Amino acid sequence: MNIIQKAFNRDTPVYETQKETVLEYMKKHREMTSIQAIKKYGITRLAAHINRLRNDGYKIDTVRVQNAKGQHALYRLNGNNLV
Repeated sequence: MNIIQKAFNRDTPVYETQKETVLEYMKKHREMTSIQAIKKYGITRLAAHINRLRNDGYKIDTVRVQNAKGQHALYRLNGNNLV
């Protein structure tokens, strides 16, 4: 267990940077919301990391999801990027 996992008391793997963590999660699960990022990894600025990944050349779509409380973004990694 690394220092970040200990700090957040998490058993889930955390990579060297939050951007890497987001990318690995999206490669495995294909999509992610801000709530998932916060609950699973303590990452609070998902949109900023998505922007950086897009700047690195990853194709990530934004889907607006409507619910009773309003709307939120669902970020979906384009299938061409999956490993």
